[in-house]
Amino acid sequence: MAYDYSASLNPQKALIWRIVHRDNIPWILDNGLHCGNSLVQAENWINIGNPELIGKRAGHPVPVGTGGTLHDYVPFYFTPFSPMLMNIHSGRGGIKRRPNEEIVILVSNLRNVAAHDVPFVFTTAMLTITGPTTTPVE
Repeated sequence: MAYDYSASLNPQKALIWRIVHRDNIPWILDNGLHCGNSLVQAENWINIGNPELIGKRAGHPVPVGTGGTLHDYVPFYFTPFSPMLMNIHSGRGGIKRRPNEEIVILVSNLRNVAAHDVPFVFTTAMLTITGPTTTPVE
């Protein structure tokens, strides 16, 4: 029988997830999360993503909201079970395989983002910008 995730994956909680390497946690706790284009960068950051995809997204324009490129934003997922996490576990797509013990999943929610007036946009996996918002999440 499949596990019922509806208690944690629902619009009321509006949870969002970010996957990072465990060795990046001390830096994140000291400095916060920063986008790829930030002047604040970790010297020894361990990248767990697909370098080709990261490069492709780095220059992808964001034509709405505050604009810029996708590298001006910190990416989050709307599920804890993203294709990226599967690729990290399997090594698919040329991504370095990593065991569960090396992966930390950071969790927040859209209400916190809205409460702190953090500008954000939504995109699809195909980089389609589906809308900016500075309005409260309901």
